[in-house]
Amino acid sequence: LVLLFNSIMFLLTHFYIDYNNLNNIAIANTLAVDFIDGNYEVTIQILDLKKDANGNNDSEKDVIYKGSGKTITNAIRNVSLSYPKELYLGHLSIVIIGKDLINSNLEELFEYFIRTPAVRNDFYVLVNSTGKASEILDSPKSAFPSKELVTTLEISAKEVGATTKVNMEEFINAYINDTITPIIPNIKKDNDITTLNGIVAVTVVLGAFVAVY
Repeated sequence: LVLLFNSIMFLLTHFYIDYNNLNNIAIANTLAVDFIDGNYEVTIQILDLKKDANGNNDSEKDVIYKGSGKTITNAIRNVSLSYPKELYLGHLSIVIIGKDLINSNLEELFEYFIRTPAVRNDFYVLVNSTGKASEILDSPKSAFPSKELVTTLEISAKEVGATTKVNMEEFINAYINDTITPIIPNIKKDNDITTLNGIVAVTVVLGAFVAVY
């Protein structure tokens, strides 16, 4: 059943991007989600391709867009309203969760990704257990923070053993399994320096999420 689900998601994702002009879509590679004062705040890192005079891809850089709303769907839609291209989340590499979100409203985050077929769930999940998820992306010292985060996470998990890799599908499956405590890598930022810092275990107490750092 899981294999069938993944196959369907793969076909839907590739069908979507193949039939949309690449010049008209904005490819998001990192999403940070916070829950502040009853609203969801999203910070999205978008790959911005620059073309030369002949129309060929000349350079690329990442740009940051933000949006907020009562739901995650509304917050992401509000980002789309401020960006001239159609936002595409099918190539996300990382989703970062803020402290307030992981302690309160994880289920809506799960529901969004389960109900959005164009978004694959094989991207890595991280949490900033001491602050906002958006802080991780607001870094003037990194042109490609998502690429650096993926590389650092994979090396740290495989060679150093200081943390672990968890994708969204694994995180959701652990959450719905009563015998498993979900864990995700912890990330923090001090003086514009971003570092991985152990793991966070997420438990449910009296119907509320509690993150154990």
